[in-house]
Amino acid sequence: MKIVGIDPGETTGLVYYNDVEVPNWDFVQLGPLEHHEELWYTLYVIQPHIIVCEKFDHRANMAAKLMPLEYIGIVKLWSVLNWQNSSTELVMQSPSQAKGFWTNEKLKAVSLWKGNGLKHSMDATRHVLYYMMTNQLLPQEFLEALKSLG
Repeated sequence: MKIVGIDPGETTGLVYYNDVEVPNWDFVQLGPLEHHEELWYTLYVIQPHIIVCEKFDHRANMAAKLMPLEYIGIVKLWSVLNWQNSSTELVMQSPSQAKGFWTNEKLKAVSLWKGNGLKHSMDATRHVLYYMMTNQLLPQEFLEALKSLG
């Protein structure tokens, strides 16, 4: 299974989880220059089975820039037009769902913390982990690490 998490914005964070052969996590940030084509091409190359993307709620921050909406549009269009893998599932999550549960401490406990330099990729990781958790897809070692935190 290939899952891509996306935290859209002026700098878009991506995480790519692939357990097709050996479980692997890759972390990428696009931007801050416009990166519509780069986002599209990244999805084309990866051909994910599942895309977990953060929803944009303008009410949460009235001063927010609207650029995230453009990148969400790219993600939605790619998932609709994906002719090579018609089974791509698009999941939209609110920021509070993933970021509220998957704290930095928990990312560190499962050895996925890459630091504040990859802040947006870390937020994308939180979305994938929240999706995996709510769909009972978390690796056993992650569940054990979370239990050890209490």
